[in-house]
Amino acid sequence: PPKATDNLGQNRMTQNGKVNHDDRQIGDYEMINLRNHKGQTALLLAFRFSRHRIGQLLFERGADPHLADNDGNTPLHFNMPGFLTDEFIISTLKNLDINYRHSQRNTYLHQAARCNRENVIKYLLDRGANPKARNYYKNTVLHLAVEHNLSEQIVIDIIESKDLRQVYQDNMKSRCGFFGGLLSFCDLKLQDILFPTWDQELLNIQNWCGKTALHLAVSQQRVDLVRVLLKKGASRTIKALGDTALDLAIEKKEANSTPIAATIVDLFRK
Repeated sequence: PPKATDNLGQNRMTQNGKVNHDDRQIGDYEMINLRNHKGQTALLLAFRFSRHRIGQLLFERGADPHLADNDGNTPLHFNMPGFLTDEFIISTLKNLDINYRHSQRNTYLHQAARCNRENVIKYLLDRGANPKARNYYKNTVLHLAVEHNLSEQIVIDIIESKDLRQVYQDNMKSRCGFFGGLLSFCDLKLQDILFPTWDQELLNIQNWCGKTALHLAVSQQRVDLVRVLLKKGASRTIKALGDTALDLAIEKKEANSTPIAATIVDLFRK
């Protein structure tokens, strides 16, 4: 009988970086989760090489989505490509540690933003995923959402995620002593009026080159996002490579002379 793995640690399902769809007899946990010499499982390779049906089959047969390769990538850390539906990704994430990081410190939130998976981002936020988590390049999901031109609504959802909102409001109420305790019995709408429903620290986190989400929104010429970030209290004075976000906005206006660039500068001056 053929060996389960060859001398390089390959098996019939992972040899040459491809999944052998003919081998449908595999059902036990040990066999279906065999790794090659790179630590890759058949499930990871199915996700990587856009073999959606095989990926679903492997998952249903017990393939473990937690298993990372030698570089620390799990299947969904590696990619959330277009051949996978949001529903499938969400169903897979239900059994995963949502704040788990791979070797470049990306979380599933980071990957969802990179792959324009707004429904997945919303699901992760609702489950309590940490929007302040920073990857190897010090980017948060907010940085990536702006950089990848996601919608205004998902940016608002990130800023106002329930985990940040609850922690921030609890901290603010604790600082108010007895008065804060009384407010705990107040209507939730009144609490939101008296205490901000977002954490400004997230707005002002800088990535490895010093850029905040506001810098990126200006660079992308996203009037809607610049407006939202300024309204939420993003700092106008933080510098990245010597420039504030307003400096960048002025440079864009002088270089392009477009109505959008002019509108963004005007937003800073209101």
